[in-house]
Amino acid sequence: MKITDDYKVKYRLWAANPTVVPAPPATRLPDFKSRRFSSHAELNAWKLSMLRQLAAKRAADRPQDQADIAFLEELQRLGKID
Repeated sequence: MKITDDYKVKYRLWAANPTVVPAPPATRLPDFKSRRFSSHAELNAWKLSMLRQLAAKRAADRPQDQADIAFLEELQRLGKID
């Protein structure tokens, strides 16, 4: 049996060799006021625009986050989000 097949051995291996990866700094959320939406579609459109703004702001600081913007655009193209 390989180590990858036995979860107990895998957990022991991970516990014996811990790796700590620092989390990237959190992006500060923009201040926004309480809003009312007339439909779920309007709410989803607002959320998508907020996600795009956050992704663009983050990508300006970190070029590797351009993939976040491309991912959101691809989801919208596929019709997964409005």
